[in-house]
Amino acid sequence: MMMTTQYNATYRLGKFLNQLLQPVIDIYQQGRIFHNGTDFLEKFHNYIDQYDRLRSTTNFVTITINNFYHLTPHHILLSTLLDFFVKYYHLPIVENIHITKIVRLTSLFLHNNRFYYDGKIYRFLKGGPSNSGLIETLSNIYLNRMDNFLIDQSSTKQNEFYGRYQNQIFFTWNQSLDELEQILKSMKSEYHHLSFDIHIGKNLNYLDLYLENRHSLLYSRVHRQPNQQPYSLPYISSKGDSIRKHSHWLRSSLLRAVRYCTTIEDFNQERIHLEMTCLANGYSVEFVQKHIEHFFTFFNATLLQQWSLDQHSYEKFRHRLFNFMSEQRQFLQKKQD
Repeated sequence: MMMTTQYNATYRLGKFLNQLLQPVIDIYQQGRIFHNGTDFLEKFHNYIDQYDRLRSTTNFVTITINNFYHLTPHHILLSTLLDFFVKYYHLPIVENIHITKIVRLTSLFLHNNRFYYDGKIYRFLKGGPSNSGLIETLSNIYLNRMDNFLIDQSSTKQNEFYGRYQNQIFFTWNQSLDELEQILKSMKSEYHHLSFDIHIGKNLNYLDLYLENRHSLLYSRVHRQPNQQPYSLPYISSKGDSIRKHSHWLRSSLLRAVRYCTTIEDFNQERIHLEMTCLANGYSVEFVQKHIEHFFTFFNATLLQQWSLDQHSYEKFRHRLFNFMSEQRQFLQKKQD
């Protein structure tokens, strides 16, 4: 058993520092950081439409850094943070706090993280607790170096698509596989202390997506991990408030299904899976039918409930839904501004 304290002084310090640093790194890495599978897929579609670079010979590459939260010793994380400020930030303060003070406070946080395991108290020598937003931000700053290393090799020069979600990198490759192997070999040598899981091919899994290059057309659908229980919910369902509180899950999952599934057959299979998941977790048939019908009615797509609907009509619906989500984001951004 391993325990960490969420409300101790170190945790609160890390939360404060992360509120300072995360917006800084997000602005710098804007465009090549994915927030989730939907964000990745939208950016990938935009890339394909803009550059027309998805060819029948294009390979997909994924790189997973297995020790994301324990990348390097603390002194390297601190030197990387200071180096980031000097090279990319170019300002002496962040929200009226000098960068040298931020580095010292970060050092205080890193060197005073403790956890309890098997009757003993330990201190982190590399990284920190996985529930710390600051550790994730510091890891992102460190991996920014590796991002630049890979991009500088040839990705941006050849207009390849590149991005990362936390410890999972994705990019396209239109050059020779021998050249790619040399680049990956150099990466492993340069970052020998990292543990990599690399996959190359015209079809692979990334995040919660299955992707396939079908003769220069992108095919995608929902992917579930093999060790995931088939009809599990991301929350505990029970009678009363919990079911009402989490009823939005079905709607958001249907939205994800439309975004992810390029064929109507895959969408219908995913819809059945979602309905079965709700029923297996105590939701009534009436509840499921009501929310399914409300979803299709809201998006003016009641014909989608008919199994005879053709692929062309489904693609028109997908296009309309993508436009709707884009308009929603623009509205929220304007409201926030």
